[in-house]
Amino acid sequence: MEKMLMTAVMAVVLILSVGYLVRAEKEITAPMEETILPAGNTQSSVETDETLPAGKEIALKLPAKKVNTIPSAAIKEEQTTDEPRAESDYLLLVNAETPLPDDYQAEIVDIPTRNTKGEKTAAEALCEMLAAGEREGMRFVVCSGYRTQDEQRKLYLNQIQKKLAEGLSETQAVTEAEKFSALPGYSEHQTGLAFDIVALSYQNLDAGYAETPEAKWLLAHAENYGFILRYPASKESVTGIGYEPWHYRYVGRVAARAITRSAITLEEYKALGVDG
Repeated sequence: MEKMLMTAVMAVVLILSVGYLVRAEKEITAPMEETILPAGNTQSSVETDETLPAGKEIALKLPAKKVNTIPSAAIKEEQTTDEPRAESDYLLLVNAETPLPDDYQAEIVDIPTRNTKGEKTAAEALCEMLAAGEREGMRFVVCSGYRTQDEQRKLYLNQIQKKLAEGLSETQAVTEAEKFSALPGYSEHQTGLAFDIVALSYQNLDAGYAETPEAKWLLAHAENYGFILRYPASKESVTGIGYEPWHYRYVGRVAARAITRSAITLEEYKALGVDG
């Protein structure tokens, strides 16, 4: 009887031990999930966007003919409805000729693991896309996501200041600056749907980035996650923006595949009258 009791005890111990090891293995091998938080709960506040040098104020004024004043309440950080957005909502066109609508609303969330913010659905797709690439050995850095009106203004004026420092006239500086930095109210980054993505090993925002494994991976796979390369080479006459191999825009999977496989831009896709 005592021998049978000892055998039963040993069997229970063995079962519990195996269960513990299985749980431990799952905890070790389970992939780490990206964390997305409501805006305002950022765990990391690293500033990755280029900002004005401390103590230097730019006295330039924005071109009066294009100033777009967006009320601070126009971009809301909480949705007033729980209804999911239609895919066509992600085809919003914002460019040098089309400002962000005054009534634009988006649920902007923090993405602590990427030190940025973005529209909720776009942020989730971004995390899924970058995680897939990193499982294949890529190392991505998101250097810019959602921007406020004031943040975009600072970047825009800073770009003009750089061009002036290069010896250009004010008119020339504004023209050249707008090829790479949109006027406040005319930037996709203010939608929360656009992200500048570079490689950990190459963080310069120039054409050289296109030769990195990370840039090539994004170009080949972004459409599967609803993203397009927003400003491709040889399309400056259409987009009004120079080649930016780092700038990706969320438009939804259906539109992303159509735009990418047709080698067209968002402007050209919208001109076709397609709603997504």
